[in-house]
Amino acid sequence: MNEEREAWITLASVDRVGPATFARLLAAFGTARAVLDAALAGPLPAALREQEAAGRSEPAAPLPDQLVAAIVAGAREAGRHAAILARLGVVALTWRDASYPERLRGLDDAPPVLFVRGAVEALSRPRSVAVVGTRRATPAGRSFAGAVGAAIASCGATVVSGLAFGIDAAAHAAAVEVSGVTVAILGSGHGALTPRAHAHLAEAMVRSGGAVISELATDARPTKGTYPRRNRLIAGLADAVVVVEAPARSGALNTAHWAATLGRDLYVVPGRPWEPATAGCVALLHDVPGSRPVLDVPTLLGDLALMDEPLAPAPGRPGLEAVLAGLSATESALARQLRRGPASPDRLALLCGLPVEQVASGLSLLELRGYAWSSGPLYFAGGPLRDAR
Repeated sequence: MNEEREAWITLASVDRVGPATFARLLAAFGTARAVLDAALAGPLPAALREQEAAGRSEPAAPLPDQLVAAIVAGAREAGRHAAILARLGVVALTWRDASYPERLRGLDDAPPVLFVRGAVEALSRPRSVAVVGTRRATPAGRSFAGAVGAAIASCGATVVSGLAFGIDAAAHAAAVEVSGVTVAILGSGHGALTPRAHAHLAEAMVRSGGAVISELATDARPTKGTYPRRNRLIAGLADAVVVVEAPARSGALNTAHWAATLGRDLYVVPGRPWEPATAGCVALLHDVPGSRPVLDVPTLLGDLALMDEPLAPAPGRPGLEAVLAGLSATESALARQLRRGPASPDRLALLCGLPVEQVASGLSLLELRGYAWSSGPLYFAGGPLRDAR
């Protein structure tokens, strides 16, 4: 690791050095290494005033004493966070890296450094949809979140969420179950992953080709302030945000408002106005212009333009024709449609031009072969059918 990259990691890991302060310091001193050297050499505020006076006519607000002290302390421990990252198997992406996700680069307060565990390319796949909701989800909410997450992942899009209990975990786990790609954004550092109960889920996500990311220092603990920061990244990393279940006070509502602010499409599962678990969803549909209700999973996939997205081929697997060999004409027709994305029996009957009774029989045979599985009203490609080239 070169000295400047290590300095970026150190400066970005200092508490209270957010994107705006980082950008100000970098603009004044030219490099992150120069910032740390100035902090060690003498009074940083004086050095900053001197640098800014040479390049701008209007004086900026002075840095708070606590922030200056934190930067000096960080400069004295330069290299500590980089060593922790290496031990945790986490890589750092900076603004200057070509692999930094373009969706986040466009944010006014884009993180100068992203700490990524897993596949960096998972952050920049062509389609990305966030699925969010309450930690205190009802069984029905978790089930629907799972159906949405599995459907989106089966269509080849990335599922983005926050690794929290409830709706987030259901969406992540369902994406992993169908061998899809899912990305979690933490409200803590990687060394303080929260909730700890989801450490195994995070591992499974990474093994499935996904990633777990944070903009916070490796040892940063979650606070009330870190979650809104996390929520803006969930919305920013997605093309659309789906809110499955949210009460009147829920972090998911913050994510939804970030989606509206950033111009992302917003889809909301409507609920009964008198039920506390979905009061926030009802309010979103009323208060946020352009928000759209989710009628069912197939309609949502159509709204997201995912229904015709083919599954990504799996390397080293048999070809599709080899997998379909030996199937009846009905099974083969259904299998080909399921490869294009999850669908209900009624929709399969329409697409294949078959009676619903014949479709039901064919789906049962595909399930027995391990070629299909169901969640709620939808059927998904499974096993060899899902993995075929």
